[in-house]
Amino acid sequence: MAESSSSSEISIYSQIVSEFKPTIIKEVFKMQANNSKMKLNDEVSDAICRLLKIMVIECALRATKQAKKQNRTKITLDDVEFILVQMMLDFP
Repeated sequence: MAESSSSSEISIYSQIVSEFKPTIIKEVFKMQANNSKMKLNDEVSDAICRLLKIMVIECALRATKQAKKQNRTKITLDDVEFILVQMMLDFP
């Protein structure tokens, strides 16, 4: 989360009910795993799902702030691209 998150931003995280499905995470892992015997346990796939949700929400919030700085009401790809560098530094 951004270091200057307000309480309203924090409440947004708890209000969003959409999430990544652990089965999808496991399938992506299987497609990319070089060792076919390696598997993700449920605890790990659940943790990855929670982390992805946080990252997607944070990206949307930051892109929204960027659009607002430009006095726009719509988020564009440029807004997302602008915040990606900082996202990659914050979530290495």
